[in-house]
Amino acid sequence: MQGKYIDNRCQFSLSYTLSKSDRCFEKINSGKAYPAKFDRRHIINMLTQVKTVSTIEKSQHITLNVSLTSGNHATIPLATYDGILPPFWDSKSVDTNLTMEENAYYRQLMSSVNGYEMPTYFRVDIGYCFIKKCRHSEQELTLGVYNVMNRQNPYLIFYEDGTYKQLCIIPVMPSVSWRIQF
Repeated sequence: MQGKYIDNRCQFSLSYTLSKSDRCFEKINSGKAYPAKFDRRHIINMLTQVKTVSTIEKSQHITLNVSLTSGNHATIPLATYDGILPPFWDSKSVDTNLTMEENAYYRQLMSSVNGYEMPTYFRVDIGYCFIKKCRHSEQELTLGVYNVMNRQNPYLIFYEDGTYKQLCIIPVMPSVSWRIQF
């Protein structure tokens, strides 16, 4: 067995942020303040790192990261209603495309500006790190999994075919990184 064992340690970090971010523009929302899109009232982050091997030449540790935040704000459609066609809409002299026709016949009633708060964002990441110290350099190989629980955190909420749907862009995702420091 090479090297001398230094210690086996566990590091833990917990942070909480309480914040509020409003926007106010004279020509938007009748000049009244409204929440910014990324106004996340509560943010909780927890990071745990446990060393599994620790010698002078090498070390290994496992990392667990947990993120919990309030959802983003969005302006969403609340209902649809029949629109009134402008004069001469159906005449042959006006060139219309399908999108314009759909918008002329059906209108959407929208929520107040950023008046809808999306569901809570929750994510768990895990990683295992191998560190090797050489004479003139240090190498670090990290294997990880982002969003271990494959939680479908909403990025965007939209109304389609009579129901609300959400778009989730980052599912469970493996990662590999290799770092060399001289």
